[in-house]
Amino acid sequence: MKLLGEKSGRKGQLPVTTEVFQVTPSLYMVEMKKSRGDALEFHKFYKNLTRS
Repeated sequence: MKLLGEKSGRKGQLPVTTEVFQVTPSLYMVEMKKSRGDALEFHKFYKNLTRS
């Protein structure tokens, strides 16, 4: 799955690639990677996501 933010960062859109893995029937692991764009914006996005 590819995600794209609603608003642009300092260098435009931040595309994020997301993969979901089923570890057990009741446990999932989500991997998120920056596809392109600004690394600083990705770290801000990730920090905000993990605080929610």
